[in-house]
Amino acid sequence: MKTNLRAVIYAAIVGLVLVLTAAFAGAQGNIIYALHGIDGSFPGQLALDAAGNIYGSAGSGGGTGRSCHGCSTIFKLSPATGVWTETTIYNFTGGADGGADYRGVVVDGQGNLFGVTFVGGTAPCRCGTIFELSPTASGAYSYQLLYSFTDFSDGGYPLSLVIDAKGNLYATTQAGGINTNNINCGFGCGAVFELSPPTVQGGSWTGTPVYAFNGWGDGITPEGLVLDNAGNLYGFAELGGDEGDPNCYGAHGCGTAFRLSSASDGSWAFSVIYTFKPSDGAQPLSAPVFDAAGNLYGGGFAGGKNCAFDALGCGAIFELSPPADETSSGEPSSGTWSITHLHAFSGGYDGAFPVGPLAFDAAGNIYGATGGGGSTSCGQVHGCGTVFKMSPVTGGGWNLTRLWAFPGQANGGDGPEAGVILDAAGNLYSSTGFGGYQQNKICKAAKGCGVIYELPGVAARLAK
Repeated sequence: MKTNLRAVIYAAIVGLVLVLTAAFAGAQGNIIYALHGIDGSFPGQLALDAAGNIYGSAGSGGGTGRSCHGCSTIFKLSPATGVWTETTIYNFTGGADGGADYRGVVVDGQGNLFGVTFVGGTAPCRCGTIFELSPTASGAYSYQLLYSFTDFSDGGYPLSLVIDAKGNLYATTQAGGINTNNINCGFGCGAVFELSPPTVQGGSWTGTPVYAFNGWGDGITPEGLVLDNAGNLYGFAELGGDEGDPNCYGAHGCGTAFRLSSASDGSWAFSVIYTFKPSDGAQPLSAPVFDAAGNLYGGGFAGGKNCAFDALGCGAIFELSPPADETSSGEPSSGTWSITHLHAFSGGYDGAFPVGPLAFDAAGNIYGATGGGGSTSCGQVHGCGTVFKMSPVTGGGWNLTRLWAFPGQANGGDGPEAGVILDAAGNLYSSTGFGGYQQNKICKAAKGCGVIYELPGVAARLAK
């Protein structure tokens, strides 16, 4: 059922702190930290707290666990004068606590970190966990296992997590949910799962299955989620939808956009709001993002238009707009959402294979990253990836500007795996999967353990 595209993206690595010089809007892109293997490898998505600290996960590396040569880490980067300080918050063992956190953490208002691991836990399937890391008076973090997935109605092998204003956690899983007889996913096509905090101090968290995908029209493998102001959930499914389109991975489909509408009685109503076609951008691998008007934006890892690297296309950025009656009422309707194609990647200068969530600045510009394309001088025939900005054009349409092309040298960064984040000052941050010093045997085969990079003042400067 699964393609190996995620595995390609997750193959990521890098090394030491240094500064890269490039023609990027007249400024420099900085490597603020390079992972060494012992502190993690294959960094994923990042999160910011109010103080400007960056939190992230490394999908492998760290201390050697029971069942893996480094089972993932959670790390913190704290800003100082000209230097960032890295602290490894937690090393997973791959056992009951979990292992392989590819998607980073979410931070609540008290500084607690929540995340999912793809494997491990206390259930016999060892198919993933939800965890919490809480800061202590000593400056360390205390680990708590909140939930172990069973691969049944709750799902198995979780991919991502979001938190609402009440502290409820919502996870998506790659498998489980229900065991359909669908040939595309015989062990379950994925699920959305809710975990609610205890009602009394020291109590247990409560898990509730929200929705199980059947793999036909609704989708296969839900990716990240986003919440609207009313508490409804929106997300993309990587595959599924129109299984009849031969250009959509045979019978697997190009993916769907879906909504889960919450009711006062705690129930959820599922609906598909859009079924992707190859020209739209296929196989969306991240969470959608909202603009101020309630439109959803995302990227398809493939699709768009033909390119040299993929017969299905090098990916595309799109906008999904709700029906007019929903926009005016503020309530979900059964009307049809419409799609606007913003950019189809060529695989060359502009990039290829958009990855991770997009980010908006205050002026309504979009920022993102691609896992390929850019400069072929990096030693990769498909390029080492780009960072881009998309700006709305007066009268309609969008203009894409390439901000950065990764050089792909041993210390230069190669193959962004995650989307980008912006801080209040307009600085942009994210991670790459490859590059950096080969200081650990875990990293040697893949050219480094991964870097965290910064493009300083991007939004503030380019808005002028």
